[in-house]
Amino acid sequence: MKNAVKFVGIIAFAAVIGFLFTACNDGNPKPCIAHDWDWTLDSIEATCTVKSKDTATCKNVGCTATNQRDGSMDALGHEGSISAFAATCTTDGNSELSGTCTRIGCDHVVVGIVIYAIGHEGVNAVTATCTEDGNEGIGSCTRAGCDHVAVGTVIPALEHEGLIPAFDATCTTAGNSEA
Repeated sequence: MKNAVKFVGIIAFAAVIGFLFTACNDGNPKPCIAHDWDWTLDSIEATCTVKSKDTATCKNVGCTATNQRDGSMDALGHEGSISAFAATCTTDGNSELSGTCTRIGCDHVVVGIVIYAIGHEGVNAVTATCTEDGNEGIGSCTRAGCDHVAVGTVIPALEHEGLIPAFDATCTTAGNSEA
């Protein structure tokens, strides 16, 4: 039993010595002590989409470890975009910012969703039928800011389609006066 305790003690001592002389993050054997970081603040500048970074090297003799953390500057966001704008009766609009970022080194393009022109309101159009003329609309647009007046271009009657032409009766068949 005494030998077993002695053996465990030797193993424990060897483990402690081994722990003290392990590699320090860069693979070089040396006593492992806490890193003493030399930070350079905001050494990597923020971009449109990425926060700035602080970088550091360990000041301990013989240690070449480096480190990085978020810096103090938030991501800058894209700039130079065209603002969203509403569609009108005759002009398409855009649902969000659009355009190309103007920051140096950024080629990000923002494409908004097109909102198609909404057309005039309150202009009464009449649909042409087979026998009646129609028109493209008569009246003034009732949307705010629109002064469009429709004069009503005539759309001629469409006439009937698919009718069988009239024919006379014969000795064996009945006739048709109208298709």
